[in-house]
Amino acid sequence: MRQLSTNYAPILSVIIRLLDMSTIAVSGCVAYYFIFQQESLLPAVEYNVAIILTLLLMAVTFPAYNVYNSWRGRSIPKLFVQIMFGWSTVVVLLMLMGVLLGVTEEYSRSWLGVWFLVGYFCLISVRIVTWWFLKSIRRSGWNNKDILIIGAGSLGGKIAKNLQASAEHGFHVKYFLDDDESLWGSAVEGVQVKPIEEVEEIIANNQIYEVWVVLPLRAEERVKEIVHRLRQTAVSVRYVPDIFTYHLFNHAVVNIAGYQVISITSSPMTGLNLAVKVVEDYVLAVVILLLISPALLSIAVAVKLTSKGPILFKQKRHGWGGRTINVYKFRSMEVHADKNGVTQATKGDPRLTKIGGFLRKSSLDELPQFFNVLQGRMSIVGPRPHAVEHNDFYKDKIDAYMMRHKVKPGITGWAQVNGL
Repeated sequence: MRQLSTNYAPILSVIIRLLDMSTIAVSGCVAYYFIFQQESLLPAVEYNVAIILTLLLMAVTFPAYNVYNSWRGRSIPKLFVQIMFGWSTVVVLLMLMGVLLGVTEEYSRSWLGVWFLVGYFCLISVRIVTWWFLKSIRRSGWNNKDILIIGAGSLGGKIAKNLQASAEHGFHVKYFLDDDESLWGSAVEGVQVKPIEEVEEIIANNQIYEVWVVLPLRAEERVKEIVHRLRQTAVSVRYVPDIFTYHLFNHAVVNIAGYQVISITSSPMTGLNLAVKVVEDYVLAVVILLLISPALLSIAVAVKLTSKGPILFKQKRHGWGGRTINVYKFRSMEVHADKNGVTQATKGDPRLTKIGGFLRKSSLDELPQFFNVLQGRMSIVGPRPHAVEHNDFYKDKIDAYMMRHKVKPGITGWAQVNGL
């Protein structure tokens, strides 16, 4: 395997910092030229001061967002997010300083807005070009880092396979290490397996970048022992807990009271995701209800005239977080048709009213659920809410069935999209 000198890493970091500052300075000049239509790209003195101050803020703020940390193993979208947070913070700090110094009237807000957008575009362009360059040379066998994987089980094999398939991450598995004597001398995913006892010798005789400990949770004492031994070396150590057998749903590592906590099953409906979803649901529900109000009135009259009983049918179903909610539908069956429990409707069901079959087939009976959306109990798109009795029946027969309640139930789900 071909290598570049490890001294190139700090050089590359310095180059990227210089490119960032250069592109931000140039984009500030371009924004000035665009807004004021000057013959020269050089801004007025006060704008030059703002640009220089911004470069100083970048030098302090960007490292705080880990913008210049190693990109090895990181995705390009994550780099974009870090740049967005870092660059936004710099611009906000610049604006606050302008307010505190009382000089905001000397600067054009349009210039600042254009500079922010052009600057962000330039920053991500630098990363796209650099990332593409690193990806290309790593796929050619250059600039890869040798690592050891302790644990030649199924998870270790999957990690090695994924790293081999994603060479752009820049990791090369040198050896597997394991306590299982039957594996010594064999190969997992084309990588030789050696005893864990040889770890110090292997590190001493090879340029090992990192050691990844991939052992099951039950091997806690063995993991502690290995980590303690590796402290006597200079290599970085990563621990990859084998938690993937738990059928993870939206898993994440979070810091709570100073402890790193692995969320094995958590809801994706938090923070910005939740805010966007709520706004989207409320706005669309209001617009749709206004548009379909004539249809709602017509169906309500038809239900009332063709059968005895209420217009709407309420059924208890499990919602977000497994809480019980009332879901509204236009009544399509005779009153008390389900007095012996919930029974799934079938084609030609005798319990259906005169227009019930049409309402169910066309899904028009579901339209009142837009009021459930306004109540915040449902979403326009999401897994369909099943009757409580059906949930209680299926949750013991289908693995991870209740994970569907980590999000709000929806009017339109997989079954409706597929015509079921």
